[in-house]
Amino acid sequence: MTGAPRDKRDLIHRHIRENPGLLLGDISSGTGIPKATLAYHVNKLVRENKVKHRASSRRKRYFAVGYTEVQAGAICALRTATPRAILGMLLDSPGTSFSGMASSIQKSRSTVSACLKSLSDSGLVGSKLDGMTRVYFVRDGDTVREMLDRYFSS
Repeated sequence: MTGAPRDKRDLIHRHIRENPGLLLGDISSGTGIPKATLAYHVNKLVRENKVKHRASSRRKRYFAVGYTEVQAGAICALRTATPRAILGMLLDSPGTSFSGMASSIQKSRSTVSACLKSLSDSGLVGSKLDGMTRVYFVRDGDTVREMLDRYFSS
């Protein structure tokens, strides 16, 4: 990748706007810009207040400025297959039990439990007791559905 620094930053900024929530390595793959060069330009974009980052599972995911915390949190979660499956299932079937979730998405109970804890801690998923069973739901379903449909529908 050659070109003036401003051209590279414009390319990076456009790529982040079109693909919010990417990791640095994903941005590098998508733009063809080496990671070290990319990190320099991304930091410049952060200082120019055009890009922000959000820590997700100890990694930084990048967004163009303008996303709400709920939108950014939803995108971070939707970038990973199992949380995406859980959120999609809960959007379609709110009030699903843990057992129903684990069998529906065909992942181990420990995997579902870890993902559900992360989604609950981030405020995306809530739960309540339905008789003797704890059931789960997406807290801001409209926003999560919008992010799912906009960026992750195939």
